Amino acid sequence: MELIDWNGRTVAAERSRSGVTALLDVSDNLIAVPSGSGDLPNEVRNRIAMSDRDDGFDSDEMARLSAGLGFYSDMQSLRCVDPATWSVFGTVAASGARERAFWVQELLGRIGLSYNPSEPAEVSLWKTLGRVGDVEGTLETDASVITRDAAVFFEASWFDPDNSRSSVEDVMAELRFLSSLSGGRMSKEEDRLVLVQLRLHGDSPLRPGKYDGVELRHMSWQYLVSLGSHPLYDEVNRYYDWKLGLLG
Repeated sequence: MELIDWNGRTVAAERSRSGVTALLDVSDNLIAVPSGSGDLPNEVRNRIAMSDRDDGFDSDEMARLSAGLGFYSDMQSLRCVDPATWSVFGTVAASGARERAFWVQELLGRIGLSYNPSEPAEVSLWKTLGRVGDVEGTLETDASVITRDAAVFFEASWFDPDNSRSSVEDVMAELRFLSSLSGGRMSKEEDRLVLVQLRLHGDSPLRPGKYDGVELRHMSWQYLVSLGSHPLYDEVNRYYDWKLGLLG
């Protein structure tokens, strides 16, 4: 089957019996950085892996989906949140320092944090935070914004979590892990450590607030893409509307 993407291009896709739409070419599922090289960004390339499920595609559909990579990857699915994470945060990270600084200023301002655009700011994707102190294991964040006075980590999902006890415990475990950073990098009293749960509707089973020194916030994708300072604002919003109409 063919789809018309957010820029009016025709792209090849498959739709499974379970309602999942996936694109034959991973690059058709994300906003490209205007570098002209046509190569996938390193962050995206490192994220591509063989899926552990078939998403309801039959053997012929799976063969077509696997032709480009040699296997089917979740990154091809419109239900996968990673391409959207790259398309918003990754395009900012790849932009110029000035554009990035003004976007960070608007983003942090919307969650009550101050930032001076003349100061350095780092925007990263899919970082793994290591063990600190007595906290065991690691924590992978979907995106992060680090400034001189704040560390803001984003946990991204298309769909809102359920209100089960396990969902609450999972969030509390993340907050405890992040709290362990307060004795390391976040050493000054005025430093802010924030976990933002990014969802389609901004809902979460755990109320916003401060937990062991970590601020928990909720944010919807619509709120995120409404930031007018994004260097690719118009395309990001076309992309978001296109995704939303096809999530299924």
